[in-house]
Parts: sequence; structure tokens; C-alpha cells
Amino acid sequence: MNVDPKRIFQKCIDLWGETSQILMAVEELNELSIELLHALRANKPFNIDRIIDETADVDLMIDQLKFIFSISDEDLSKAKEKKIQRLKEIIESEQRLGE
Repeated sequence: MNVDPKRIFQKCIDLWGETSQILMAVEELNELSIELLHALRANKPFNIDRIIDETADVDLMIDQLKFIFSISDEDLSKAKEKKIQRLKEIIESEQRLGE
């Protein structure tokens, strides 16, 4: 069964509205952050399946945000490349300081 994600995203917006979907993205981000906090706690075992599940939810919501705000894959890739380049520069700077 082939499902067109954009068609599903539009149906979500039609049914619940853009504001609701943006709030849902925030909720899913918070749920992932909670699972990650649980993973960092020394006294509480983490559940990798829950982390995978929440990561999938966040990934889907990011796709919906891209749809809502008309963010192209190309624009997102360019922004990510800039972020990676900046991270590389920070790492190199930190390594020079440590020498």
C-alpha cells in the first residue's frame, strides 16, 4: 500500500488545523526529550523501543512542519550544511585550545 505523506498531512490540517499540528509537534518533541532524560538517569533503565518510537513521531512531525511552512528539502539541506560547517569549526577550535 502506497501512502502519499503530503496527502495525509493535508488531511491532518483539514481535520485539526495548522495550529493544532504545530502544537502536536511541540508535544512530540517534549515526549522525546522525556525519554532521553530517562535514558540519562542512572537509577532508571531506558527503553530503546520508546526512544525509537518517539524519534519516529518527531520525524513525522518535522515532515508536517516542512509541509505547513513550505520548507523544501533543498532549503533544509542548505541550512543543515551551514550548521554542520559551524559545528566543524567549533570542534576544530576546541581541539586547538586543548593542544
